[in-house]
Amino acid sequence: MKRTPALLQFVAEAIGTYALVFAAAGSVMVDELSDGLVTPLGVALSPGLVVMAMVYAIGHISGAHLNPAVTLGLTLTKRTRWRDAPVYWGAQMGGAVLAAGTLRLMLGSVAGLGGQTPSGSAAQSLGMEVAITFFLMFVIMAVSTNQERFGSASGLAIGGAVVLGILVGGPISGGSMNPARSFGPALVGWAWTDHWVYWAGPLLGAALGALAYWWLMRMS
Repeated sequence: MKRTPALLQFVAEAIGTYALVFAAAGSVMVDELSDGLVTPLGVALSPGLVVMAMVYAIGHISGAHLNPAVTLGLTLTKRTRWRDAPVYWGAQMGGAVLAAGTLRLMLGSVAGLGGQTPSGSAAQSLGMEVAITFFLMFVIMAVSTNQERFGSASGLAIGGAVVLGILVGGPISGGSMNPARSFGPALVGWAWTDHWVYWAGPLLGAALGALAYWWLMRMS
């Protein structure tokens, strides 16, 4: 089977992650500007819908990781090559920063550019990020290893997992599950309060989720 060139994977991941961060952070900013018109449900639905759309739009090109933690999980389980991982990570981080910069130019420095900080303790948010990213990665592994079963429902399953993660984790940690989604607004807005949580939590959760599903498949 012919492999997709790395340049195309890079462009697809950059565009997809740009769209994700634009919607995720943008919905938070617009919610504040509109005095709550978007609502917490809308803030959760926006990134979930974008992820769903991008799975269908670019999944055949790059796999639509859109998330450094997802790339790590897929690499650990040998569904992505280690030498391809830096291409994905570079595209994801670049797309996230460009999206945050666009939002700042369009909407100004509103709601911390849609960035995330723990609402309680850093430890509580870390635990939440590990948990919700674990379940997101678990679903992604199930979809990626059972394409014949999920078929056209792949985007719905992954997008739904994103929405649920934000609904549950949003009030505690912001429901990131994605270092790039948190890094873009943090860099452009230069706001780094407990930012390590949004790297350590998703990366650990994704690694555990991917390895847990891989183990189940090996044992079944």
